[in-house]
Amino acid sequence: MSRSIETGSEHLTCDIDDGVAVITMNRPERRNALTDGMLSGIAHCLAEVETADDVRCVVLTGAGGWHRLRRRRREGIRRRRWRRGGGCRRPGTPGCTNSG
Repeated sequence: MSRSIETGSEHLTCDIDDGVAVITMNRPERRNALTDGMLSGIAHCLAEVETADDVRCVVLTGAGGWHRLRRRRREGIRRRRWRRGGGCRRPGTPGCTNSG
């Protein structure tokens, strides 16, 4: 049996089929960058499937080949920059635990 969960965001769908919940970020023109509305929709969908007896697994995917979990910088969300192998590029930055 297939069903959908209302996410409250035009850029997010949540469909359940055969025990699998598929959450799809549908904003390929922005490389599926997360908005506050999308985050709320994901939280709502996860809260609902967590208690659902017919869901065994959750898949998070992006439409158009993009599926980066990054929020839009225009919304005032600051992104930390990380080096390959760990550590941040700017020692002294809050949350940075290494010296370089």
